[in-house]
Amino acid sequence: MQDTRRVQPTRITDDFEEGLLNAVDRNLSTSLLALATAPTVSASCSAFYT
Repeated sequence: MQDTRRVQPTRITDDFEEGLLNAVDRNLSTSLLALATAPTVSASCSAFYT
């Protein structure tokens, strides 16, 4: 007898995981962008105020 539970895809879990991964990707790229721009902004601010 074949186990049919593996054959049926769980769409809800797939959608949830995909959305979760997309959110993590967005947050990660935003964090990387912030990390990349923060030194530049602080350098220009310190140069401006001196």
